[in-house]
Amino acid sequence: MPKIRNILRRYGERGIALNKKKNGWFLKTYVLLTVAFITFFTVYAFRYDVLDSLYKKGYVEFETKESMEKKLKPVIEEKYIYPENINDVTNKLNELFPDYDYHIWSTIYGEKKKVQVYETGYDYIEETQHYRETIDITFARGILSVQIHPKITSYLNAYRLFCLVNAIIISFIMIILYRYEQKNSKLKTVLYHLWNKPKLHRLHKLSTELLLVSIGTILFVSFMLVFLYIGRDVPIAFMRELQLYEHALDEQAAVIQEKLRNIDISKGNNKEIEKILKNNLPDTTYSFIEVIPNKKDKIYEYSYMNEMYENNDLYILNHTYALIADINYTYIMENDQGFVQLSINYYPYLNYTFPYLIVSVILSFSYLLIFLQLFMRNKIKAIQLIQKDTSILAGGDWSHTFQYYGSDEIGQLSDELRSMQKSFYNNMQNEKIAMKANQELITTLSHDLRTPLTSLLGYLELIRYREGSVEMKREYLDRSLLKVEQIRSLSDKMFEYFLVFEKEESLNLEVQPLSNLLNYIRENIEFMQQDDMKITYTLEDEHYQIACNIEMLQRAMDNLFSNMHKYADHSATAIVRGICEGNQYQLYMSNQIRIDDEKVESNRIGLKSVEKIIMMHNGTVNIDVKENTFTVVLELPLVIAE
Repeated sequence: MPKIRNILRRYGERGIALNKKKNGWFLKTYVLLTVAFITFFTVYAFRYDVLDSLYKKGYVEFETKESMEKKLKPVIEEKYIYPENINDVTNKLNELFPDYDYHIWSTIYGEKKKVQVYETGYDYIEETQHYRETIDITFARGILSVQIHPKITSYLNAYRLFCLVNAIIISFIMIILYRYEQKNSKLKTVLYHLWNKPKLHRLHKLSTELLLVSIGTILFVSFMLVFLYIGRDVPIAFMRELQLYEHALDEQAAVIQEKLRNIDISKGNNKEIEKILKNNLPDTTYSFIEVIPNKKDKIYEYSYMNEMYENNDLYILNHTYALIADINYTYIMENDQGFVQLSINYYPYLNYTFPYLIVSVILSFSYLLIFLQLFMRNKIKAIQLIQKDTSILAGGDWSHTFQYYGSDEIGQLSDELRSMQKSFYNNMQNEKIAMKANQELITTLSHDLRTPLTSLLGYLELIRYREGSVEMKREYLDRSLLKVEQIRSLSDKMFEYFLVFEKEESLNLEVQPLSNLLNYIRENIEFMQQDDMKITYTLEDEHYQIACNIEMLQRAMDNLFSNMHKYADHSATAIVRGICEGNQYQLYMSNQIRIDDEKVESNRIGLKSVEKIIMMHNGTVNIDVKENTFTVVLELPLVIAE
């Protein structure tokens, strides 16, 4: 079972890592597609502005009304105002203006008013209205009106390609910037310095960062939602201008014509006509029927509106924008009893308005999740890296260093762990150095002790077993004493060294008169005076008490006076002064350094042992060397009687 569990865990971790990788590429692709989508339709929204600019600068030319009238009037006859001649009119228009679309209608002069007889063709796109021209050809019995506007399909196709290229370029720039940001840390460095300015340090908290990210994201999402809502007509108009439904509508109109051809229209068979329209026209359609009997003096009308379209509240909400995307066709259909004029206002894209709004909301709010997820992922990644670093330290690799994780609470935690790791690592290195020094010292001292001990043993054996004069034996005793002094000196050095480098241990301090220590100091001074060294001293003693280990303090005094005897200029006067300062007893020692002496104590072990002993007595040591003067100031706490 444990084996199976480990296998499952291993594959689970691999799957998680793979999913993280896939999620990263998914988010990048999602953002790129969104940017490309918005870029495409933002540029596409200026299609007619660009066309106007090209038209004004002369890069695009359209025929004038005068030119069109000059071509059209000679070939249009009075018969063309009647419905039966509509095909002849359309053929003439296609022949004369192959690059233009048209919308025509006929009006006959009645006894009291003008009566519009028929209307056919499809309406122009709203944005192209200033390019259209209306030509009225007047005859004795009526008027034939022809509205002509240029086909801009080629221009729209070229502009769509231009929009696509812009979207690709913007996406490519984003990819380059992302790759550059990954390989080059200059941007991160700049942002890091800006973020870490002293004025912004108050913002370096997780709660504050989360609040700022949330506010910024909400503002971005709100702007994006408003932007998509305001520009909702552009994608709808894009679909309208692709002319996706025109061919299908022509086929449906042909089917309706066949069904209307053989029905009775003379009496206005409204129910049957309604049934035909309802079964053969799509939803969101407004239809208008005008019957033109063979007796040209009578015309009656019938209107039909699809119920779904009529009761669609969305139409009321989006009426203005839906009108941009409508398809307005007018057909003339023949019947044995006359003609049927079918006007269709088709709004196929109205059904897509509400889904577009839903998609806009989802698209906008998805970025709220993306930004928050990126923020949380960044922080979780930092925590995971800290966990990894601590695991490495727990494994014994204290040379490992922590990375920088920011200035918030996570970054502060990493800084504290980094300081702890650095301190512990330095302590380990110092301990290794101390251990190595101990080993070297023990080896050296063992060798140094062995030499005088061997000589001492030799001299003692000579004194014991060899017969000789008293002078000879005295000489051997003097040499033995010298070797004993060497052994004592070496043992003192060993003690001092171990005192300095071994772990600090508490001393058993006993309260006793200060005079015990001062008397020992006087003995050292008197001994040095007997050796022709100049020393002046004053030692206050008013029955003070001190908590101390007298042997350790005496050893410290031995080191100080031995150091003074070795390195002081004996021709100059040394000063020793002991006074009471508050609750502290201060011992001041000063002497001139011998100029011709270049020998310096190795590692200052003697002075370090003095510092260690005084610190173990809760005192302080200050050593000052200025020019040729060596000064030591010791302070020891006094025991004040209550």
